[in-house]
Amino acid sequence: MAVQVRDWRMKITALDIRKQEFARSFRGYDPDEVDSFLQVIATGWQEMVDDQRRSQEKIDEQRMKLEHYMKVEEALEVALQTARSSARQT
Repeated sequence: MAVQVRDWRMKITALDIRKQEFARSFRGYDPDEVDSFLQVIATGWQEMVDDQRRSQEKIDEQRMKLEHYMKVEEALEVALQTARSSARQT
């Protein structure tokens, strides 16, 4: 399989890196070194993808908490306004 030029918006996976093959040529690079390097890159890439996924999950969790606290704040604001109104009437 020859090197394929990918559209930069396409997602590349660790498996894509591991499976990448290069054409052999006389006096080319050492295939074992290239394979070894691709393995190192694929492992690092997978770690980055996993870190990004965990970070996104944390962001989503914090967003849900924020929405909850905003609703609580709104309810407290309504309760405060009701209490102020009741205090004025008495």
